[in-house]
Amino acid sequence: MRIILCASQEIGVKCLDTLLNLKQEVPLVITYKPEYYERWEYDLGGYAKEKGLSVEYTRKIENEPFITLIKSIKPDWILLAGWRDIVPDNVYAIPKLGAANIHSTCLPEGKGFSPYNWSILLGLKTTGVTLFKLDEGIDTGFILAQKKGIPIDERETYGSLAKKMIQPAVELVKEVVISLDSNKPLPTIKTGSKESYYARRVPQDSEIDWNDSAIVIDRLVRASNPAPLAYTFLRTQRDGIKKVFIRETQLPPWEIGPKEVYAENIYGVPGNWLGVNTEGVAFLTGVRDRILIKKISLETDRNTIINALDYKPFNSSTARLGKKCFLME
Repeated sequence: MRIILCASQEIGVKCLDTLLNLKQEVPLVITYKPEYYERWEYDLGGYAKEKGLSVEYTRKIENEPFITLIKSIKPDWILLAGWRDIVPDNVYAIPKLGAANIHSTCLPEGKGFSPYNWSILLGLKTTGVTLFKLDEGIDTGFILAQKKGIPIDERETYGSLAKKMIQPAVELVKEVVISLDSNKPLPTIKTGSKESYYARRVPQDSEIDWNDSAIVIDRLVRASNPAPLAYTFLRTQRDGIKKVFIRETQLPPWEIGPKEVYAENIYGVPGNWLGVNTEGVAFLTGVRDRILIKKISLETDRNTIINALDYKPFNSSTARLGKKCFLME
């Protein structure tokens, strides 16, 4: 088959390898660059060029000159992997077999956006991946293949979950391509009846609200790592207000508690400094609980990871975390 691949990141590279290993013709790879807050390990465009393939960069494949280009190629199929934008019918109607997208939930549950983030934020124990045929709805097309029951570990992060989902997705692509290429009928997939929708998330959604519980804050930190990174603002009497990215947290109980905090009930303003132990710095959350911050980054260099204990403004009884507007009052 002649397959156009619209993809990005590691899953795009692995899908490209799968298509080539299956002796499929890939006349065009369409990809795009990471957002300003992202650092991608895999460059699909560069990798495809090394393979001698034609590459185009855009997020709007429904616009010219890409529509004319796709029509001229006369593809049998279009595969989307790690593609974030809605593809309209003037694109998926071009190939004779239509177009398919990989979505990292067990559809119809988790339609929409940011599935890795939401799976962690909601505290799900398992998730799945679905390969479905595009239609005019959002993640509503005919399901071609699906893998269920992929475990979400207790300390899972956005990054670790995204990596975990790659191989199951690639296996679905392989299964469907072999069937389509040999004109074999695809099996009917039985899906659950539970339907839900995930709204799009933006970097500002990763600002920590210290009125939330320690569990909710910990999930937000893990769901935002390695990008866009959960963040808050730190105020001390000496250092003013600084933006801080929170990279790693830990929920109680801890093996060694902060020496300042032994009481069962703690009273104070959410975001108050509570004390330190050998692993990090403890702060009060919104249900009189506490959370340990272990690793951070600063706004001046978000790529450098710092142990929270090594950042002096954190080790101050005057330290308070919260929204910038509140800390300025």
